[in-house]
Amino acid sequence: MRTLKAVHSGADLESAIANCMGYKAEGQGFMVGVQINPVSGLPSGFPELLQFVSKHVEDKNVEALLEGLLEARQELRPLLPQPNNRLRDLLFLDIALDSTVRTAVERGYEELNNASPEKIMYFISLVLENLALSMDNNEDLIYCLKGVESSTKHVKD
Repeated sequence: MRTLKAVHSGADLESAIANCMGYKAEGQGFMVGVQINPVSGLPSGFPELLQFVSKHVEDKNVEALLEGLLEARQELRPLLPQPNNRLRDLLFLDIALDSTVRTAVERGYEELNNASPEKIMYFISLVLENLALSMDNNEDLIYCLKGVESSTKHVKD
């Protein structure tokens, strides 16, 4: 099932991480073993960040997960416009991270029912940051994000 899921869902987070970080799977008969090497040129600390994301992907409290997902997308973003023979794997990882952000935000809605304005504004800033990471011409979104972050600071003070 895992193999079918990995083959048919390029945006699946687990398979996207495995494809970028590398893996080895043993096989028998016509299903000869497979070895995928890690993508070269990944930032230092990136594997640990992806391990954190994988470990916390099902957490009910999504704040730390969202922060990890967005940090991973920030680390990945400079690699996407660079020539790389594994660009497809990097793109699928970014798509999977983006999709997981959306899923985590949806799961975190319930948390916001009785949340303070600061927490609601913080969630909005995370959503804006994710949107900015998904666009090329994102200057306006970055200005909005800075505005939301400064508003959150003023509310805390």
